[in-house]
Amino acid sequence: MLAVFVLPVEHRAWLSPADRWSFIWGMLLVLRDWVQVLVSLDAHLSSTAGMGETTAVVAFVTDEEIVGASVGDSGGWMLTGVWLNLLEGQRRKPLLGSGVAVPIGFGPLPVGERVLIGSDGLFNYVDAKRIGRLASNSSLESAASELVQAAWLPSGGLQDDLAIVIAGRGPAPAE
Repeated sequence: MLAVFVLPVEHRAWLSPADRWSFIWGMLLVLRDWVQVLVSLDAHLSSTAGMGETTAVVAFVTDEEIVGASVGDSGGWMLTGVWLNLLEGQRRKPLLGSGVAVPIGFGPLPVGERVLIGSDGLFNYVDAKRIGRLASNSSLESAASELVQAAWLPSGGLQDDLAIVIAGRGPAPAE
C-alpha cells in the first residue's frame, strides 16, 4: 500500500500567501502523526477477517516539507543533490495487518528535487544505482515509465507487486 498526499499549487491558488502558510501548517499539524495512523490501521486490519498483511508508506508533501511513516519493505528516496533514504531504520517485519507492526516516522524534512516512493517490487529487484539514474530523468513521465520497465523480467512478468510514485519540483501548471 502506498499513500502519498500532495498539495498541488492549483488547489491552493485561492489562498493568499499568508493564508497559504496557515493552511499548510494546519494540515501538517493535523496529519503529522502518520505513525499513529499506521498503528490504527494495523489494529483495524488485524481485527478484520481476511485482510492479510502488507507493507505501507504514507507521506504528506508540500512545496516545503515532506513528513510520513512506513512499515515493511517498501522504499522511499528523496533527491537532494544525492539520493537520501527517507525510510532509514524502517522495520521489515512485522507487517501492517499483523496487529504488532512498528511503523517508523520520517521528517519533517525540507523537500528535495524529487521524491520516489515504491514497493519492494522496485527496490528489491532493480539495482539501486540504476533506480537513482532512472529516477533522475528530466521528465517525470519518462522516469516513471523507465522505472516500471526496469522491474519487468524478460519473460514479461514481475517478481513481486510493483507500485511507484515519483514527484518533482517544476513550474506551476498553466491556468
